[in-house]
Amino acid sequence: MMSDIEKHRTPLLVQMDKLGKAIFLIILAMMAALFVFSLLFRDMPVSELMLSLISLAVASVPEGLPAIISIILSLGVQTMAKQQAIIRKLPTVETLGAMTVICSDKTGTLTMNEMTVKAVITADHIYRVDGDSYEPVGAIHKADDAIPITVTGGSLLEQYLRTIDLCNDSQLIKDESGFWKITGGPTEGALKVLAAKGQLPVVTTELRSKIPFDSQYKYMSTLYRIGDEERVLITGAPDVLFRLCQQQQTEHGLQPLDISWWEGKIEEYAREGLRMVAAAWKPALPGQTELTHQDLQQGVILLGIAGMMDPPRPEAITAIRDCLQAGIRVKMITGDHPQTAMSIGQMLGIGNADSAITGRELEVMDDHQLSDAAQAYDIFARTSPEDKFRLVQALQSKQEVVGMTGDGVNDAPALKRADVGIAMGIKGTEVTKEAADMVLTDDNFATIASAVREGRRVYDNLKKTILFIMPTNLAQGLLIIIALLAGNLIPLTPVLILWMNMATSATLSFGLAFEEGEKHHAPTAARSQTACDGWVRYLARGVCWLNDCDKCVCAGSLAAAAWLFP
Repeated sequence: MMSDIEKHRTPLLVQMDKLGKAIFLIILAMMAALFVFSLLFRDMPVSELMLSLISLAVASVPEGLPAIISIILSLGVQTMAKQQAIIRKLPTVETLGAMTVICSDKTGTLTMNEMTVKAVITADHIYRVDGDSYEPVGAIHKADDAIPITVTGGSLLEQYLRTIDLCNDSQLIKDESGFWKITGGPTEGALKVLAAKGQLPVVTTELRSKIPFDSQYKYMSTLYRIGDEERVLITGAPDVLFRLCQQQQTEHGLQPLDISWWEGKIEEYAREGLRMVAAAWKPALPGQTELTHQDLQQGVILLGIAGMMDPPRPEAITAIRDCLQAGIRVKMITGDHPQTAMSIGQMLGIGNADSAITGRELEVMDDHQLSDAAQAYDIFARTSPEDKFRLVQALQSKQEVVGMTGDGVNDAPALKRADVGIAMGIKGTEVTKEAADMVLTDDNFATIASAVREGRRVYDNLKKTILFIMPTNLAQGLLIIIALLAGNLIPLTPVLILWMNMATSATLSFGLAFEEGEKHHAPTAARSQTACDGWVRYLARGVCWLNDCDKCVCAGSLAAAAWLFP
């Protein structure tokens, strides 16, 4: 997929191309007209005339502008690196300031990435779990009773805890400083901590086979010998396990699966912002040593569901508010239950957090419907990495400048397609980082907001630089034109003009690269779409090619031109 993606040119490069072509055509037309005029009416020698026309071209072209732009962008890269944002591609600095939409992953970016199980739902009882962080300390008690319970062997709760403990790739360890931490994913780590809090009876176990977790099928399965019994254990998204299960485990035996009851409980606890992970099991076949997806299509028994909390980052709440004030919409894309996603979205202050759309709904939409949905919704739940890619395309079709965050290998195509691909530096894979334009060394959404603020400062300084350089070059060009029209010798040779540009405009404009950001300036969301009519207006109106032709302020020698070409 990545090999077929054509990276979009940044707004800065597109606008610089427009400016360069406009200057070239205007100078070419002026040189042709002055050549004919001077030969017919001033009878100038061809050698002097050609030297004068070359001087006109040298005077009118801002030779130092590309170098100055590179220096300003490089200074922006240096500043962002100090703010935990590593820029991998120079024009990304300016594109950050042009972003109109940020599509962000939830876990670890908008939230603390420190999941803690707060509730366990089984067919017989609902349990609450005390404790925070990864320290395996906290009581398990029934929801309607504050007295801690003891997990007994053979009980339904013991079966559930044993399943999430063994069907798990994470490890719970205590470092030299005495702090508990996990190796592996935060979701599996939270389940591991829950099992440790249950203080399960010791039994002998042996792993026979395993199906690792994959976002494509959203579950993990292991084949274990537990004591004298062979069992297939499964953990994953509740909606996926509901499709695999036909029965549910109770303290009194097996019963038919009551999907409506389970969905009601999920809806209830998802309103608290809890993320749901289900567990199930089935007896292994006699002599079974290998595990395949086909083995999970029948005979699976649901054990229960864990609800875990991953609290929002306080700094992310402030950053989202700043983005909204700056005209940037923030869209949250997650694999969680829609109600969980909406609850977290409301805590974060995301604009339209009262409704959500799921990946399954997106899959059946055509391109036009997807474009409308991508703009209408800010919460996208139960999504896959492929959905991210389609959402980027849909938003870009609506002329949005899109930033996309990701950490997994499957996120790489979406990051490469986005105008600004943002990879996670801590939990991100190398493939994702290679595809991205920017890498966050702290995996924090607030860093993105800081980078956008710096990108807008860089853009403002670029605009100021062009406002300074263009009148200087236009004044030199007008000097040559007036001399040719009067039939006089050129006042400045090409070498003198180049020296003046280097000694004045190029060096003096460096100071603008260090200008602080403006406290009050209009959002730059639509500037990449600005187009001006007529080549003359590119020069006559200074930087009208950048933004708001009708509000452009002309300075210095441009004042007369602005009066002639309103």
